[in-house]
Amino acid sequence: MKLFFTISLLVVFADGSKAQQLFIENFDSATLNELWQIIAGNWQRADVQDLKIAPAENGRQFVLRSDSAGLIRLFIDLPLNAKGKMLQLSFSYYTYAKGIAPQVETGFYKKQIKDGIRGKPARSALPVKGMWISHTRTFTVPADANQFRVIFSNPRSSPTGKVACFDVVSVSLLK
Repeated sequence: MKLFFTISLLVVFADGSKAQQLFIENFDSATLNELWQIIAGNWQRADVQDLKIAPAENGRQFVLRSDSAGLIRLFIDLPLNAKGKMLQLSFSYYTYAKGIAPQVETGFYKKQIKDGIRGKPARSALPVKGMWISHTRTFTVPADANQFRVIFSNPRSSPTGKVACFDVVSVSLLK
């Protein structure tokens, strides 16, 4: 699965005319990108060696995680030409074999109105597998959207501290 995700990314990004990168975060920097908004919990950059898990995507050492129940939000501004195009969200995540299922919520917004457009945001629990998993989802950008929102959440604290980790969060506009 990891090989499939890597090959998919290479195919999508090999030709610059196929995708416009709107956001990418691999957590290598010492601080979180300012676009991340911590809503609740202790979200931080963590070292996979300290967590005693396999290295992240492409051997990366740092990941995003919260050691408590919490939410972290990301708003991505959409370009004017995004209307009706396909938007792709992709990320990798790690769950412990008997860990808690993390959740992801997505939705389109108008910058001036923080109410979602086109109904309720899409919410889903991510499968718990005890390994790194690649997740990719594609959306059609509504005509009146100028922002895309992503929320990662740990629904509850883990007594063992074994909560999900996220890496290589990418949002691209497909051409």
